[in-house]
Amino acid sequence: EKGQFFLAAPVLGRPDAAEKAALRIIVAGPEEAKKKAKPLLESLGQQLFDVGEESRTANVAKIGNNFLLVSMLEALSEAFVMVEKYGLEQKQFLEITNALFGSPVYQNYGTIMAEQTFDPAGFTLKLGLKDTNLALASAEQVSAKLPTAELAKTHFESGIDKGWGELDWAALIKSVELLSKQK
Repeated sequence: EKGQFFLAAPVLGRPDAAEKAALRIIVAGPEEAKKKAKPLLESLGQQLFDVGEESRTANVAKIGNNFLLVSMLEALSEAFVMVEKYGLEQKQFLEITNALFGSPVYQNYGTIMAEQTFDPAGFTLKLGLKDTNLALASAEQVSAKLPTAELAKTHFESGIDKGWGELDWAALIKSVELLSKQK
């Protein structure tokens, strides 16, 4: 009644992407509001994704993307630990992985893992657990199962219990490494 609108605009990208105005922004809300906000949103990011008028659509798209990142961190952690046990250096394996996937996400997080440069964090292990819990709660609302999220959740919790909660969420590999040392 006051002529104001609610617009959901969650972002994808680490702090360095925000500094460069290179975020990817997922926007949902009334068309009039999106039209008014577009110049501002374009100044903050390199790409806008309009996912309709329901704000929950933008939010679940963000949660879904973060779940994919969690899944990648889990899988890459497990692969790194395995190949290292065979004597292959993580950095060399990452080079092979990047040739296959050609992904800046694998390159970025793989390098953080291989070099163990978890501090300063771009996104903490605690926040990774929060996002994993959000994905699990969202899935539960629609009776979907996320077994990889359940597994990653236990690894995030283990890392936080070990005192690594403020490290970058790529430190998930430390929990996977601990598991591989246990018999």
